[in-house]
Amino acid sequence: LLKAYCKIKEYDIASKLLLQMVERGCKPDIVTYGILIHGLVVSGHIDDAINMKVKLVDRGVSPDAAIYNMLMSGLCKSRRFLTAKLIFSEMLDRDILPDAYVYATLIDGFIRNDDFDEARKVFTLSIEKGVKVDVVHHNAMIKGFCRSGMLTEALTFMNKMAEDDLVPDEFTYSTIIDGYVKQQDMTTAVKIFRDMGKRKCKPNVVTYTSLVNGFCCQGDFKMAEETFKEMQSCGLVPNVVTYTTFIKSFAKESSTLGKAVYYWELMLRNNCVPNEVTFNCLLEGFLKKTSGKVLAEPNGFNEGQ
Repeated sequence: LLKAYCKIKEYDIASKLLLQMVERGCKPDIVTYGILIHGLVVSGHIDDAINMKVKLVDRGVSPDAAIYNMLMSGLCKSRRFLTAKLIFSEMLDRDILPDAYVYATLIDGFIRNDDFDEARKVFTLSIEKGVKVDVVHHNAMIKGFCRSGMLTEALTFMNKMAEDDLVPDEFTYSTIIDGYVKQQDMTTAVKIFRDMGKRKCKPNVVTYTSLVNGFCCQGDFKMAEETFKEMQSCGLVPNVVTYTTFIKSFAKESSTLGKAVYYWELMLRNNCVPNEVTFNCLLEGFLKKTSGKVLAEPNGFNEGQ
């Protein structure tokens, strides 16, 4: 019944039901509390979830790793990293051994908050505590290295994954490739991309789109379009970011505006829905070409699409 109320987001009723259980001498266990705390976290009622954890302790029930991870996950998603760290410290003080998922959640949270130093401390602590780190932990750290511009360290970190019998996945490679693309080092980005293929790791749409963006930024549209074709030949479907990358690049100059329209039409033919950025890029291109004059609608571009 409690789970049913949580599913329909009636958390006030669920909380009252829990209180009735206590008043009638029915002692809720950790699973019961977990259901309600999970529901509160998922619905964004993180403070209520924390308060429920406090009540849980007051009633003599010890929170487990799953409860703490629910709270830290919700706090990290809400960008409340200081509170997440406090919850983590409380967990350690209670001698509750965090599992690999708890560490991964916290590492990713600190990285999202651009606090890479704290993320490294948590990663190091997980190793010291004997936690079996997996690809998820390494990918989080690699993302942190790349966001901090430490690409050499990211590459070294990836190569060391083999020491832990871990195989880099498409996310690992895509993150590092995108890092080099953002630093306009397409030579290294392409080299890592080719190495990815040699290691039998299949690139995804994100990988190819990152390369397309890099080539477009350098004005190498030939390579960008060849990469686009290679992507399609692998059975991958370009997404709105892929098409918008081309449209944005070609719409910058009046001489290539026709190519922007081509990719717009191709996008629509392939049932890929444009977003606000796509519209703005194309409109800005036409406005530049006409010096702000009112335009006739281009072929394939109208309010109904």
